[in-house]
Amino acid sequence: MVHDRITGEAVLYTWLFNRTRGSLLPVLLLHSATSITGLYLAAAGGSVVVGVALTWLAALMATFAGGARKPAESVGSVSAEVVLPETSITAIDLHKRYGPVEAVRGVSFEVREGEIFGLLGRNGAGKTTTIEMLEGLRRIDRGSATVAGISVARHARAVRRLVGIQLQEAAFFDRLSLTELLCLFGDLYETPVDAMVLLAQVGLEDKARASVRTLSGGQKRRFGIAVALVNRPAVLFLDEPTTGLDPHARRGVWRLLASIRRQGLSVVLTTHYIEEAEELCDRVAIMDEGKIVALDTPSALIQQLLDTGFARPAAVLPVTLEDVFLHITGHDVNEEME
Repeated sequence: MVHDRITGEAVLYTWLFNRTRGSLLPVLLLHSATSITGLYLAAAGGSVVVGVALTWLAALMATFAGGARKPAESVGSVSAEVVLPETSITAIDLHKRYGPVEAVRGVSFEVREGEIFGLLGRNGAGKTTTIEMLEGLRRIDRGSATVAGISVARHARAVRRLVGIQLQEAAFFDRLSLTELLCLFGDLYETPVDAMVLLAQVGLEDKARASVRTLSGGQKRRFGIAVALVNRPAVLFLDEPTTGLDPHARRGVWRLLASIRRQGLSVVLTTHYIEEAEELCDRVAIMDEGKIVALDTPSALIQQLLDTGFARPAAVLPVTLEDVFLHITGHDVNEEME
């Protein structure tokens, strides 16, 4: 009974997502409404008929909130005829303001096809806001951006269908298995999915029947990347993909991202881990107070600093504390992911 109810909810969410032209707002409204309905029935002992009626009424209201699907929209034609340029992303003079705070102030850069491009900066530097504008999740106040040759401002919905996104925090239906979740997201994107292939790609094939709530922190991050790959994206956005992970889990995510780069997919990641940017990124943009203050390859940026005559006050040891941790625990950096 519980599984049938959950499966029914998943079908309803998929129908609503497609009915409202890919808008997540009505899906979220419906999820909240069904949760409230469940609480009502549990507390008041209401009939199943009442619960079903309230749920579908919520779906109808959510449909009006999201707007009905239009018969023939330019979004479909744009995404269907995409030809990837040598430059996957172009950002020109991006600005974003939240009230009196100017979070992004004139950011410009390009991401080349097949490279891992890093946005490096402390918390509050403007990294997340920048990539959310590129993803079409936040309106660009001033400036312009294209992803896979498509204007983000004019065709935000088409851009969202072309990119894969892993947010800093993600919530999944915790009673569905990993394969069921991947198939659900495939339905939302109207894309056939081989869940086991995706799980194997991120090293989670042995967790196919498990739920997200049973996964470790590193496994959850890897599953989030699998979800971001469901729609076969042209560009993959990862917002601080290893924050809060232990050294083993972080290195596992690094190996996964290195394998994704070898497939030729462009990746944009934000991080405040210096060693992560140096290990993964072909080029790095350093952000501070909403601006890019430096942009080049990690080795070139290091050399530019050395050319100024900079020297550390103390000799740097060839071994770090992280190396000590990995050595003592008996796990080799290059071993297979758990």
